[in-house]
Amino acid sequence: MYDIYSFIDSETIRDYNRLIKTEFTPLEQAVIIKNSEKTTVYEKLSAWKELLSAYSEKDFQTAPLPVERLRNGRSNKKYIENTVKEYEAGLSLTEKSENYIFNAYLEDMMNRYGDENICTNEQYFSSYKKAYDYLCRLRKKYYLYDDTRPNHYYGIIIALQLDEPKKLEAEYTLDNSMRLIDIHCRGKDIDDGIMFNITVPMPFKKGDIVRNYDGLCKRYAVISQNIDEDYYNDPENDYGIFGKAIHYHCIDDYEDKETVSTWYWDMFPLMLEFCPDDELPENESRLIRLREELLND
Repeated sequence: MYDIYSFIDSETIRDYNRLIKTEFTPLEQAVIIKNSEKTTVYEKLSAWKELLSAYSEKDFQTAPLPVERLRNGRSNKKYIENTVKEYEAGLSLTEKSENYIFNAYLEDMMNRYGDENICTNEQYFSSYKKAYDYLCRLRKKYYLYDDTRPNHYYGIIIALQLDEPKKLEAEYTLDNSMRLIDIHCRGKDIDDGIMFNITVPMPFKKGDIVRNYDGLCKRYAVISQNIDEDYYNDPENDYGIFGKAIHYHCIDDYEDKETVSTWYWDMFPLMLEFCPDDELPENESRLIRLREELLND
């Protein structure tokens, strides 16, 4: 049986939920599995299949906050089944090359969710394997070029169908170790998959300094107010944030000013880790002063 806590990417949040023995519902487990960026597609598929076998339709209708949305008359369990089918359809294309071309490039993780993302060394190949091998060589080249910091590029492969109508295309995301961690398919036979908001207990409080989980140290912040337990009770607050509402006090990289937000690029709630003061880089040391101001406010 899989360990649901292992799909929580943040060690801080994972250990906290183990400690308080959080019991996630089947639907919450499915969402946590989907949003893990430290586990592979194969680990996710295995866990989802166990989940689908172990629980009934009725079990999947239990969702604490917000109340589950039954879209298009389908059950919650059906959406998990759709996601499994989507991943399996994408994997099937990795063995197929007839009428397909595979676009491969590295994507800058630092700007992954920004309006402008830098695609590096884009090339086209006749098979998934050739595209994958190319990205492995490219990643090694970038790592050897600058081994003073972790490689901060994701690998992206897009399977493009050459004939019409386009029945199935897929986008594959590989982490900085070139492991396949996500598949997104599009086509006439692809139905909506997992798209639910859930809440996850968080250990953070006002004044805590946090960073994103992967150690790239691009984003740091101070928790600017205590977690709002009632945030998701308001139907207006349906933003797809996977965790209880957390407000960050950040330094804007471009304008060099302080900003307060419930959503900040590269700082999703389930990726956050506690950051000790002595691990803050010099250009982020102002967060210590900001923390003092917040706690004295």
